[in-house]
Amino acid sequence: MRGTLRLYNQLAYAPAHSLHGAVVRADWEDACVHNIKNWAWGLREYLRQLGWALPRDGTVLPELDARAIMDAATAREQACWQGLSECPRTCPTAGASLCKYARWFAPRPGPRLGSNPYVTLNIGLSRVLQIIKFRLGCHRLPIVALRNTNVPRAQRLCVKCASGALGDEQHLPFDCHFVACVRAQSAHLFTPGCTMLEFMQQRDIRGVACFIIACLKMYLAPTVPNVP
Repeated sequence: MRGTLRLYNQLAYAPAHSLHGAVVRADWEDACVHNIKNWAWGLREYLRQLGWALPRDGTVLPELDARAIMDAATAREQACWQGLSECPRTCPTAGASLCKYARWFAPRPGPRLGSNPYVTLNIGLSRVLQIIKFRLGCHRLPIVALRNTNVPRAQRLCVKCASGALGDEQHLPFDCHFVACVRAQSAHLFTPGCTMLEFMQQRDIRGVACFIIACLKMYLAPTVPNVP
């Protein structure tokens, strides 16, 4: 967006004989006067959502304060993270996904947290997508899968162990007895007092990714019935 605003201001005040300037002015008038959904319409709509005042006269190209607009956009983006509950398991249903991401997965600076992006880990695209989907809540654990059957969030329990715990993203790596053998092989990832956020972003991020993927594979594998 910053680059778009910079380019707009450069072309909006281009000399009258400038072809590029004429195109910008024509597109702006089409969007404002004729409601044609071009790039100018998209920019105007975005500014409208930010509460930015624009002149009604479509023949006038307003100067856009890029810094002020970006500050307003940042404030708007950050607003959704304000007032979230501390615990994703007990927070209200409205905003639960945001709360979970903020408390368990959102990158934060700290001496114990790693910063390597998953795409640099050389574990294959399919595995990268798996761990990204896990962090975003796009998986088939009970906490998500049972939502589609209108099961209350507090009743979406783990279906693989008898703990009676929620079958969520924290239960799987930390507590689920069903994947205990996988957890034992990655015991070095679990330090005393480690929170979910610290666990997911520790320096051995490759080990975490491979561990989570192995847990998901075992947990979500089809159950083979015992044939007498």
